[in-house]
Amino acid sequence: MTLAEFRIFYPQFSTIDDAVVNRYLELFLCQFVGDYDCMANELQGLFVAHRLTVWKRTSGGSDGAIVVATSKSVGDESQSGFVAGAQDGGYGDYAATAYGVQFWSTIMLYGGGGMMAEAYNA
Repeated sequence: MTLAEFRIFYPQFSTIDDAVVNRYLELFLCQFVGDYDCMANELQGLFVAHRLTVWKRTSGGSDGAIVVATSKSVGDESQSGFVAGAQDGGYGDYAATAYGVQFWSTIMLYGGGGMMAEAYNA
């Protein structure tokens, strides 16, 4: 997937610098070296969208923890959440965004998800 293709399919990230988007486009190619056939662009797009969403959340000076939801009460209603990775059902930080959940659910159909680049498996 090229930067231009990513911009077409994910216009909600149009304000993020090209260099940041390219970094994550390349990171996908390094981390996920499997043969994803016709799903390669879809997976790459979901991965980048997830990473950019997390990046936007954590680049504002937080400690980097990805909080899906926090505990909050309003009247009789309450909501509690978790930090991704602690109670995420195996999704890891991918549970933090809808893009991540879709990415992980799809890539798991191809075996085990990401694998180290071949040079590091020696």
